[in-house]
Amino acid sequence: MPELLVLGGRGVLVRERLPPSRLRVRSMSPTIGDLAGVEVEHLLGLVSRAPLVKVRAIADDRSVLVGQIDPADARRIAGHLLEAAARAEYEHDLFTEAVRIGMDDEAIGVLLAMVRTGERRRHEGGGS
Repeated sequence: MPELLVLGGRGVLVRERLPPSRLRVRSMSPTIGDLAGVEVEHLLGLVSRAPLVKVRAIADDRSVLVGQIDPADARRIAGHLLEAAARAEYEHDLFTEAVRIGMDDEAIGVLLAMVRTGERRRHEGGGS
């Protein structure tokens, strides 16, 4: 019997529409693993007809988490993904260049920690 899983206070999509008496709800504790892919598509709510974005996260073990979010949340998440991707590449470039010029691991760690502290302060409104 398909289950309606709860993640972050929102129910995830089930392919088959079931009466409430047939749905079982369980909480999920966070699981850390590698993602094999993320798929998105637009849709309208079955009952509300509200615009929604369906997100499928596919783990490397082929398990799938499917959920739906409103378009504003999807745009916010997309912005965070773009920013995180840019920062990951920036840190990689900084690390690679520091190794190339012979900085030791401890100094590189301090440098990367300083960059992250500056980013956190800027996001918290404390300036750079």
